Amino acid sequence: MITYYIKSAAKSLWANKKFSSINVLGFSFAISVCLAIGLYIIHEYSYDRHHENADRIYRLIDSKYKSSSIDYRTKDILLENFPEIEKACIIHCTSFQPMLSVGKESYYMDQLLSTDKDIFEVFDIPLVIGNNENPFTDLNSVLLSETTAKILFGNTNPIGKEIVYQRNTNLTVSGVFKDFPEESSIKAKFIVNAQKDEFRFSFSCTQYDDKSTHRYPFRIYLLLKEQCDIPAFKDKLAKKTALLKPYVQEADLLPLKDIYLFDNTKGSVNKRGNYKLLQILSSIAVIILILAVVNYINLTLAQQKKKNRISGIRKSYGARGQHLWGQFIMESLLISIFAFLIALSLVWILSPVYSKVFNIPFDMNAFIQPYLLIALFGSILFIGILSGLVPALILAKASPVKAIQDTQRSSKSYSRNTLIIFQFTVSIALIACVIVVEKQMYFVKHKNLGFEPEHLIRMHSPMQSPKDIQLLRSFVDEIKSNPNIKNVSLSKGNPGDVTLWMGVGENYWDQDTYIPTIEIDTSFISTFKVKLVKGRNALPSELGKACLVNQTFYDYFRMDNIIDKRYANYDDVQGYKIIGVFDDFNYSSLHKKIEPMAMILNDEAPNAVSLRISSNNIGETIDYLKTSWDKILPYYPVSLDFYNDRYNKMYKKEERLANTISLFALLAIAISCFGILGLSIFSAEQRTKEIGIRKTNGAKTYEIIRMLNRDFLKWVALSFAIASPIAWYCMDSWLKNFAYKINLSWWIFVLAGIIAMGIALLTVSWQSWRAAKRNPVESLRYE
Repeated sequence: MITYYIKSAAKSLWANKKFSSINVLGFSFAISVCLAIGLYIIHEYSYDRHHENADRIYRLIDSKYKSSSIDYRTKDILLENFPEIEKACIIHCTSFQPMLSVGKESYYMDQLLSTDKDIFEVFDIPLVIGNNENPFTDLNSVLLSETTAKILFGNTNPIGKEIVYQRNTNLTVSGVFKDFPEESSIKAKFIVNAQKDEFRFSFSCTQYDDKSTHRYPFRIYLLLKEQCDIPAFKDKLAKKTALLKPYVQEADLLPLKDIYLFDNTKGSVNKRGNYKLLQILSSIAVIILILAVVNYINLTLAQQKKKNRISGIRKSYGARGQHLWGQFIMESLLISIFAFLIALSLVWILSPVYSKVFNIPFDMNAFIQPYLLIALFGSILFIGILSGLVPALILAKASPVKAIQDTQRSSKSYSRNTLIIFQFTVSIALIACVIVVEKQMYFVKHKNLGFEPEHLIRMHSPMQSPKDIQLLRSFVDEIKSNPNIKNVSLSKGNPGDVTLWMGVGENYWDQDTYIPTIEIDTSFISTFKVKLVKGRNALPSELGKACLVNQTFYDYFRMDNIIDKRYANYDDVQGYKIIGVFDDFNYSSLHKKIEPMAMILNDEAPNAVSLRISSNNIGETIDYLKTSWDKILPYYPVSLDFYNDRYNKMYKKEERLANTISLFALLAIAISCFGILGLSIFSAEQRTKEIGIRKTNGAKTYEIIRMLNRDFLKWVALSFAIASPIAWYCMDSWLKNFAYKINLSWWIFVLAGIIAMGIALLTVSWQSWRAAKRNPVESLRYE
């Protein structure tokens, strides 16, 4: 019987090649999108699962402050008081790029990881060369990744070789580890010993002279014993948090497997994914698949008269309802199978495009896993049965006599109308979302930041010794003579890279808070073109004595004026005299609201040179800067970029979202067009006789086209009413991620509706025109 169904379904598909091809192509594109999104989701959920004990690894967090930055001494307290912990390690991943030197060659290297030897017992970090039990031979030991070792030492054995860190610390290579896999939220190119004071990078305190207030934040990872009852241990940890004070106020645990997608703690520098993007992509995949199923149903029902006749003839020869059901289901299963085969080919062909969109390597081998193969097979059956079910329910009920005589009434129009309205609703909502996302991205890239980033360059300057800082000043003095360089400023911190936060205690103000602070020179205001709204800029004689605050600082602390006002860090008795108030500028991305901020006049230890250049001869000016740098500071590699580019990089995640939604919106609209085309064919066939009569009575071609298109315009209008609030809700939720955002204007949704209407008219007008141009005699003969 199954063989009969297959043969019968194959003959039916071959006899209707046009509709079968459209169905297969529609399904193929839809399934290829779902497979691509599925591969991306699998990749994102695979992070940190390569560790053998991943299920038992947790990170300690302070839930009161939603922070994962916890003093390193907490580790020993945990091991002493909680026997459920098998091992623990401390980790600090730096956000800056230190300089490593080997001989005369120097490199800026990111992904510096400071830790202790226990990291090799908590995590699976295979050493290619070295001893896992004793990876650090002393405090000055350093471990290199395979790639880093090759960059620094080529193919020679690096063990025992020396590396100079930041031009002032000699480190000896004691091991080489395998590169961390792509699917790891923890990254490292070189690992140093956290027991060395120099490698405890972060520091905070409330009283500098009181060492009991000193904090050295790390991330603390725990490997729990196999028999540990996790919920019970978390309860115990919460009840005994007092043991961890003053370092932790409310202890909690975050599973390693959740860190990549669900970590929202402060102080975490782990690589993070975007769970909201996965939700959006999953929704898009489901919607696109539903659109393909709707297309199949619409295109099948568009052939209803023909299929009714076939069903009637078969019933007159004794075929039962289940036999007809079997054929319709088998037709959709065959289409589903063909579509899956083509979809796999499409994913393979388009893998470079998907890799660029998702920013990951696309590996088709991910599908060659038993559970995924079973899932794919199940999906084929599910999609095939689901697609064939509705046509089978409608078409298998045809009365044999009425079907043969062509008097069988068509299925109720509201079911088809509902399907097409769904397609228009999806199209309008996606178009509106694309417009909003693109508009917001344009807004964040062109918003007035409070300073002028155009033609503003930042040069990284990690100098630490007084001699090197003096050479840096010599470099600044030399480049000032170039007419293409308008202003130059030295600072510690800068817009987009604030590294200092100072505590403001109740000794000076009535509120206790931390203030982002930049250390600047007297040229900073003019170089960045920051507007002063009160007071004045600093004089060279005021370095180390004065500061400026932003307008938000002035308002936050309810200041009436700046006379005799000072800004001080907790126990700093002298503090800094506030001499001016500058207009707010965005010192970080537009995701964050501008907070109270201060700029201290102090250029003793700058880490950046910021300079404004002329718009003329930009390439020549950059070459001059590089040449001058290499001449005066040959030990330091040149590292420069434009502030515009630095700020644009802050929105990479949103740009990926915009590109992804745009791509899949276009695909969804294209798939919807197949369904619209199917319904236009159905509508034209249903009204063939009416068209013939109208033309015989003198109806013009444009009048016939208008008549056939009228219904589609009503469906677009209804879809617009449904789609607009849905799109508004989704985009309003997304825009809440930004402190500064566009307004959701009404015209965005109207434009989306107009675009959808245009797409619908372009799709159906061709078929309407063909029907309208048909000879009325042929139309009546057809009837």
